[in-house]
Amino acid sequence: MLAACAHPHVPAAPRCTLGLATGGDLEFASPAARSGTIASVSIEGVPGLAPLVRGVIETHPGQPVAEAPLADDLRRLWAQGVLADAHVDARETPDGVAIAFVLAPQPRIRSVHGADTPELRRMHWLAGTPYDPMRVARVAREIEAAYLRDGYLDATVDVHRSRDLDLCVAAYRGPQVTIRSLTFPGAHALTPSLLLAALHGKGVNHPGGTYDPEALSDDTAVLLDAYYERGMIQAKVGDPQVARYNDKLDVALPITEGPIFHLGRVTGLAHGLHRGDLFVRSKVGAAVREMSAALDADITPVTKLDFEKHTVELTFEIEWREPWSALRLLSWH
Repeated sequence: MLAACAHPHVPAAPRCTLGLATGGDLEFASPAARSGTIASVSIEGVPGLAPLVRGVIETHPGQPVAEAPLADDLRRLWAQGVLADAHVDARETPDGVAIAFVLAPQPRIRSVHGADTPELRRMHWLAGTPYDPMRVARVAREIEAAYLRDGYLDATVDVHRSRDLDLCVAAYRGPQVTIRSLTFPGAHALTPSLLLAALHGKGVNHPGGTYDPEALSDDTAVLLDAYYERGMIQAKVGDPQVARYNDKLDVALPITEGPIFHLGRVTGLAHGLHRGDLFVRSKVGAAVREMSAALDADITPVTKLDFEKHTVELTFEIEWREPWSALRLLSWH
């Protein structure tokens, strides 16, 4: 545990026994108020916030109460993050049903306890600000996510409040977990050292470093490019398989390499691409860019795969940018 709920400037630690959020409901003064027609809509309790909250309320006079979006209005009001309480009071009047949105503004956070380490210091910034349970929870989750990125896979950050709006932060960091081994089962054409070198990041997703599944997912495209450059256009990278042993991880990234593809028939402008060549996507892309610039045309490569022969037929479709651009073919070689 990183910190207890105590503060040097407060004689006794508050009792933070409540969750972060409260709720709202609909109150009907009589059964008739549930089925009448709305005569008026008012906002009570937050004169300073009336312009803000009025803009999200869609209930209006003339609507049948049963069809009015009262529950949706309450949800939209809560989403503003500026209210401590919100409910709808519906009362029958001679003119119809009077709808009142009875609101209470958020009080300010009185103090923050237990956030006494550098990682948790952001929680102290919340002291004195309007209490927004969603914001408090978001800050806690961001701190927790930062711990996880640093390899503290067991880290948790929990926040509770007192009735006087003191926040108590209880955080557990746990041990830092590092990678013991990172293997690529199924990889034969490329060596493990070459695949490891393709991964980005220093100290992340390498033996001895921390494990970042999001960064590893992003690097999947880089690993596939390494295979595409060798004609293995059906290569696939599977989901990581992670086994934990205390503070060490063994990570396996399955690879399905597939066959090697070569160029089959090339229709149109070849520009250095010939039947039988290894099919390299970057080489095709470079040829397209060079031809597009030289001919002032938009060139689209269209491929057709033969899965039995492991060949790729290639056709270049040309769309001239200007009618006279086609004359450039006369000097093209």
